[in-house]
Amino acid sequence: MTIRKKFLWGALVFLAGMATCAIGVGYGWVHMTRPAPDLSDRLKSGDIVFQTDTSEQSWPVMLATRSLYSHVGLVRVAKDKNGKRKATVLEAVNPVREIDFSDWVQRGLAERILVKRIGNLDITGRTGRKIVDTALAFSTQQIDKPYDIYFRSADDTFYCSELVYDAYSAAGIEVGQIEKVSDMALDAAPVQALIHQRMKRHPDCLEKGATDVDACMAIIKAQELVTPASIAADKKLETVYSNYGVD
Repeated sequence: MTIRKKFLWGALVFLAGMATCAIGVGYGWVHMTRPAPDLSDRLKSGDIVFQTDTSEQSWPVMLATRSLYSHVGLVRVAKDKNGKRKATVLEAVNPVREIDFSDWVQRGLAERILVKRIGNLDITGRTGRKIVDTALAFSTQQIDKPYDIYFRSADDTFYCSELVYDAYSAAGIEVGQIEKVSDMALDAAPVQALIHQRMKRHPDCLEKGATDVDACMAIIKAQELVTPASIAADKKLETVYSNYGVD
């Protein structure tokens, strides 16, 4: 066997070992933690729920934000026609919609979720109820609006964390922190691939006549956004439930 073949074989063995290790860690994580139980009695309207979704952009989002949370939504709890508590999630996918909480959980990776709530927000009191009602009313008004794949601030399209942020902003509360794309970890190959895939039709680049990659990238880096990770890290929020095993 030549030195080159030995090197290639060694590299393949190393990569196979790393892949096996990653699979083992993932398998162990799934089995050491547990799927979400029935949380219908613990959820409250206005709760913010996070998950690792299984979409194409989930991995790049996690890498860019250094977080396990790639999707977020807003909970509504109401009584159905039989008087039973029913939890739903208002979320920005394509389009903005309201989905049963159980279906929302099952759609996420390994059914892992994080539930957070604004601390000291008593939704049975007049002020707390008004805040939650305003946030839910705002989100409801956005149903059927398209998903924003460019993560821009716009009135006619929404991405997931923008919907939650804007909903509570309408009620006078800021959850999460506005950041710039340049604050994200952009060097990973999947992140770069997603950016380059979408930049050709990025509205801001087209509007400003940025025809080359560098000019468009500069525009994108200056763009402001709010991420699921930023909302999850907000100290105003208290953890109600998590089965991630890392909180």
